[in-house]
This record gives sequence, structure tokens and C-alpha cells, in this order.
Amino acid sequence: MLYHIKNINFSINLTILILFSLFIQHSCDYFDEDEDLQDLDVKNTDRPPNGYAEVEVTFYLRDVNSVNALDMDFIIDYYIEHKWTVADKYCDHYFSEIQKSGVKIKRGCNGDSCSAKIQSENIERFWVPDTYLMTAKKVEMPTKFTDSKILLIKFNGLNTCTLIYVLKLHALVSCQMNFHHYPFDIQTCAGVFRSYSHNESDLTYIWSDTGVEANLNFIKLTNFNLNISKKLDKVDSLNETFGTFVVNFIFKREIYGIIIHIYAPSALIVVLSWFSFWMSLDAIPGRVTLCVVALLALVTQFSAIRLKLPPISYITGADVWMLICMILVFGTLIEFAVIKHISKQNEINKLLLTANTKRANDEIWRSNIELAVSEHSSQERLVSNIKLRKRKRLRPKEFGNITTWTEEVQQTAVVENENEPKSCETSSVNAKKEK
Repeated sequence: MLYHIKNINFSINLTILILFSLFIQHSCDYFDEDEDLQDLDVKNTDRPPNGYAEVEVTFYLRDVNSVNALDMDFIIDYYIEHKWTVADKYCDHYFSEIQKSGVKIKRGCNGDSCSAKIQSENIERFWVPDTYLMTAKKVEMPTKFTDSKILLIKFNGLNTCTLIYVLKLHALVSCQMNFHHYPFDIQTCAGVFRSYSHNESDLTYIWSDTGVEANLNFIKLTNFNLNISKKLDKVDSLNETFGTFVVNFIFKREIYGIIIHIYAPSALIVVLSWFSFWMSLDAIPGRVTLCVVALLALVTQFSAIRLKLPPISYITGADVWMLICMILVFGTLIEFAVIKHISKQNEINKLLLTANTKRANDEIWRSNIELAVSEHSSQERLVSNIKLRKRKRLRPKEFGNITTWTEEVQQTAVVENENEPKSCETSSVNAKKEK
């Protein structure tokens, strides 16, 4: 009985050992195949083949729209084409090993050149540049019904192959806009592209011969003219240096819309306020109403312009223009107040001058009358004194001749008549003539 139990245990242990051996063998075969794929960089996609890649990029701009000055962003639809070359054993075994791994490919050959198109669901099996847009607020696929990325492998007879990875995206791009010269501003918005995980020692970007391709005649913006420039740059992040390629979007504002919406209405309002110069100074309600309405219209327009911009703390070109217009209208109102004050002061001065002239004439007339009366009084006193002296002198002597005395009296009367004072009116007229 004990012997049979030992045989059963031995059989069980042998069976377990055989199964374990088969499992180990199968596992080794699996890992050997996986290591071969890692050697080909099909599974190991964390770094470029050969440890370094120089990627040639081409930027295709399809559309630009929704340039929003208030939020300082805009929307673009674009393609990025990445192109790099892989040599040696990677290209020798691409087709055979990829087919063993079950990746579905489409192969076509033309002479010594063959190409393979990798479906989007299998691209993750290969290393591709992880390029992303640094200045994007949001990036998304433009549509779900078509492939937004594709990988094309071109084989040639030099034991090398070229990989072309094309990515189509839809992005909301931020832009640090400067409104100092608004509305004659030129906004330069940079689209900065870099690798997410590979620094400059692993991956560098270079521009292709095409560089940036955009049909600017097809892209129509409502308020801007678009120009594009490109450059290569570097950026430091997390104590590492990353290679970047930059696409500059240059937005120049259309001048015709500026004239129609800003300058023409404000200029007409200022000219309208100048019509008050031809109104009478007595038309106070009309002139004041015209100037105040024009000033309120400018303030309303100024507020409407400011609502189109973000809450900035500096002065823009539009602010300077609107302030000049408001100063001109306010100056018109001040001019009316000053002219009205000067006119009122002139009337008061004229009344004062008339009153002073009348007062001076009255004083002259009064002084002439007083002078005439005083002269008349003095002449009367003189005549009375003369008469008194004559009478005293012409008394008949006690023993004089009566005839001689009568003649002397007559002569004295003639002299008195000649020395009599004239009337007041005659004296006043003579005094005026003497003056």
C-alpha cells in the first residue's frame, strides 16, 4: 500500500516537472521573439532607432480662423510631416519581422523602391516623434471618421529606409498679443513645436526644403491679413534642452474696417460739435445740448471699442484717438463758456463806460454852473462896491457947481452899465468856450 502511494507521488511530481519544462521552453521562445522585435525597435518605442534621430519637418497649414483678441487665441487646422532615415539591420528585417508580429501592412514596389503604409491602429508599434504644440490651449483630432495620422515606410536599395509620419490636428493656440498700437497693430503669434520626452541629444528638428506650406490666397480672415514665417530654436525645460521648430503667424489688421468702425464716426461727431460755432451766443440750450450729446456719443463709442479688447492696463492707439476727439468736443463747450463770459463782461464794461461818461458830463455841467454862479456873485459884489465907492466919491460938495456934479454922475452911470454882470447862461457859455 505504501509502495503504491510513493509511485503516485512520483508520477505527480514528474508530470509537474514536465509541464514546467514545457512552459519554460515556450516562454523562452516568446521572449526570444520579443527580443528580436526590440532589436528592430518595433516594440521598444521609447527612443529613436540608433539612439538618435534627425527629423526633417514640413508644416502644412490648412485653415486659420476665429482670431479672438478678447481671449488672445486663434484656431488652426494643420498637418505636420516628420521624415527621418533608419539604416542597417532595422530596414533589413522590417517586413519579415513586422509580418510575423501580425501587423497589417500594404506593400507596393516600384523598381528598387518599395513602400509600406502602416495603419493608424498599428503606428504605436513603431517609434515616431512625439511632437506637440507648446503654445496650444487645446488640441484635438479634426474628425473621427478618417485617419488623422499615418506612417509611411519607404525602402530603397541602399539598405536604408525612410519613415514619413504625418499628423493632422486641430488646435486652439494662445497668443500673447500687444495692443499698444491698436487698431494699427501687427500681432505675431508663435506656434512652438517640440518633442515631449526627447531632449536635444536624442532628437533634433530641421526644416525641409518646403518648410511651411500654406495657401494664403485660400485662407481668408475677416479682419486680418496673414503672413507666415519659420525658424528653429531651443527651449530649456526641467534642466534639459529641447530642440524646437517655430511657425510664426503674423496678423496685420485690415485698415478699411478700422476707418469705418472707429475713425470715421468719431471724426464726424467732432465736426458736428463744431457747428455750434455758427450758432448765436444767445442760443445757450442749443449749443450746450449739441456739445453734450457729441461728448456722450464719443464716450459710448470709446466704451464699445474697449469691450473688444481684454482688460489691459496700458493706453492703446485707439485710446489716444478717442481722447483727442473728446478733448476737441469738450474744448468746443469750454470755448462757448469763455466766449459767453467775455461777451457778458463786454456788455457790463459798456454799461459802466456809459454811466461813467454820463456822470462825468453831469459833473462838468455842475462845475460850469457853479463857476458861472460864483463869477456872477463876484461881479455883483464888485459892481456894488464900485457903486458904493462912486456914490461916496460923487457927493456934491458943499460949495460945488451943480452942473459939474450932474455930468460926473452921468459918466459914472455909463461906467456902471458897462461893468454890470451878464446873465448866468451867457457866463456859462463863455466859460465853456474859454475851456
